Amino acid sequence: PTEGDRPVRRPLGPHLIWGVMGDRGHGFGGHPGAGVVGVYNEPMDMHVGPSQATASIHHRLDHGIKLEHLSLPLELIAARVSGGGQQLVQKLNGYRNTAMWVTAVRAEASGTVKQTWWGGREVKYAPTKKDIERLRTGSKIIAEAHFAMGAKSVWPGVVGLPAELTADNLHLLDQAPLTHQAWTWVLSHLFGGCVMGRDPARSVVGPDLHVWGVRNLHVVDAAAIPTTLGVNPQHTIMAMARVVAGRRPRCACKARPCCNSGNRRPIARLCWWRAPKRRA
Repeated sequence: PTEGDRPVRRPLGPHLIWGVMGDRGHGFGGHPGAGVVGVYNEPMDMHVGPSQATASIHHRLDHGIKLEHLSLPLELIAARVSGGGQQLVQKLNGYRNTAMWVTAVRAEASGTVKQTWWGGREVKYAPTKKDIERLRTGSKIIAEAHFAMGAKSVWPGVVGLPAELTADNLHLLDQAPLTHQAWTWVLSHLFGGCVMGRDPARSVVGPDLHVWGVRNLHVVDAAAIPTTLGVNPQHTIMAMARVVAGRRPRCACKARPCCNSGNRRPIARLCWWRAPKRRA
């Protein structure tokens, strides 16, 4: 497009970007998890202070989980309380005496993000049986920690188990169903969808985070990370951004287009108007 006699650059729209990317939408993942609420005799006031104040990666390698505190506002914790009417009100009156810890799983599940025929997005993702086993292990650890800190009961939030468990029947948590429909999930730290790789047919960006077939376009966030990390990816993303920003001055030469460092082929040699076909 032009304005008068001067050419004007326009940014690529989301639909055009979606069309030129190779293996876009694949490798979608995250850290699925669920929380166990502890009920105490004294106020915990989890609504005061930061929502995520403490975390532990002690079991990141042996169990593939991270344990962290996560506060719930009153309107959300109401969904975790059993009963209705006066019984529900009585339990909500004890909101200040509750605290929640969450198990975040370094999941092996991989989903997809696809464009629908009406222009929307369709996300498909389901934790594997191994992921749910890890979640169950972490939930048991958290419940035991609640009781060690003086809780009188816990709310596991699992279909098929009592809504409230005490230390005497905590063993029932070992029998929690290994189906994802039975758990109250949360999915944090989203990864993938524009994963990096050396093969344009199986990735969206090269090892230098440059989009295959599109000049001067990089993906610099967790969408390019091809696997889950088991921890918050913010430091990894910051490092990725610093590396790309440091390379940009060397890629700004007008004499040639920016190159993917994976095989050093100029981007201009790829068809910019269509993505490479994905191999079976």
